[in-house]
Amino acid sequence: MDKSGTRPPGEVITAAELSGTSLEKEFGLPYDSLWVLPERVEIVGDLVRWWFPGGPKQRVGSKGMLEAFIRLADSRGVERFVKKYGPLGLCAGHGFPKCMACLVTSRGPLDGNAYYERLLTGVPLLDGAYKEERVDGYLLFSRVARAMLYIGVQLRQNNPGSDADWRTLWEWGMFEPRLWVEIEGLWAIATYNWGDRSARAGPLLPMQMMEAYLGIREQACCTEAVVLLDGRLLADFLNTWLLRGQTTPVLDREWVTGGVLPDPRVRLGGTGFGRIGMRLLATIVGADLAVCDGCLQVYERYVSAARTNANFCPRCHEDGTKERIRKRKYRSEKPPKRQRALDV
Repeated sequence: MDKSGTRPPGEVITAAELSGTSLEKEFGLPYDSLWVLPERVEIVGDLVRWWFPGGPKQRVGSKGMLEAFIRLADSRGVERFVKKYGPLGLCAGHGFPKCMACLVTSRGPLDGNAYYERLLTGVPLLDGAYKEERVDGYLLFSRVARAMLYIGVQLRQNNPGSDADWRTLWEWGMFEPRLWVEIEGLWAIATYNWGDRSARAGPLLPMQMMEAYLGIREQACCTEAVVLLDGRLLADFLNTWLLRGQTTPVLDREWVTGGVLPDPRVRLGGTGFGRIGMRLLATIVGADLAVCDGCLQVYERYVSAARTNANFCPRCHEDGTKERIRKRKYRSEKPPKRQRALDV
């Protein structure tokens, strides 16, 4: 921990590596076409400003995205991150994703929050007007992501998260009513089972909730009980991150198996904030998840995909689906005999 009580990026990365966790874990779904990079990015005071004067540039792949994000330390780092990986979609007023207060009251230029909100509903906004986001929002969620990763690493080793990391998460959590409900429920369960029941008199205020939760953990009957509570609360933080990032599967159609018509294809939609959430999810779970090109089901992949980038689950390997798709694709790409004769 540094003097401010936050977890340094190097410590998080080292702990992840020692536990066998890679920050390059992917969920396995390709991202949708709304993942675009701004052509120009600059820092203006406490805002990062970006726009598309010559049109957006498509972003392909997210290698190094999570590590770059948790290493953010200043406005210049935020500027480099947005140039390489695109904006998160935060509001210019508070630095939060999917901020309804700013959506309703904002009268100035579009911020990243409003831009994504309209873009995801189908409104074309890839124009030349600039958009803005708060730099301190990027830095806040970088700290939160580091704390989440470190707690996740500790839980995988059956150790509870540290008080300092939970307090870092509450820098964001105290503004999320969805998390208030969960933490009050865990606090009530803990006080009923092993805590001081007189402490449950009266409702908790948001700024009191985390300290109450940390206090009740100290009275736990065993380490396993604390790990259980921490795991449940970490899941709620991560799920809230994904909801705020508007992460959702999107049905698309693309030629994958060589058929006459394009095949249904599942892609991931959402904001830049949601894409960071998916990397956090894959890293904390510690599994490589992919979508089978045969049955379109999500499965855990233990080996990397073939050079064709086709993914097949164990069931489609066993029942011959993989081989049938391979032959169909080969026949569709092979020229007819008459054409082969003319080529000769």
